[in-house]
Amino acid sequence: ILNSCHFNLKEFFCTIADSLKKRRPCISVKPWMIEILWREEYLRHLITGSSPVATKDTARIAFGNLQFDHSKVVQATGYKFKTVKQSIEETATKFLNHI
Repeated sequence: ILNSCHFNLKEFFCTIADSLKKRRPCISVKPWMIEILWREEYLRHLITGSSPVATKDTARIAFGNLQFDHSKVVQATGYKFKTVKQSIEETATKFLNHI
């Protein structure tokens, strides 16, 4: 997903909650909690064969700071990206109007 700015997960989920007119997330998840979660999910996957909710990779990414530069795409195509906030708000509005 390419967009015009950098968002951390907290900002991302708070923006979604605000756009959907819901309460913001209030439980702070610590890295050790995520480490336990992905291990439990792996065991559940082995026992039941179901897809895990979290994996080792998704757990590590959740606390990482990944940033990508989209300037090459802009230079090559001239495309102007929407902000993450604008995309979330548009999607939330469509969702709320649909339900």
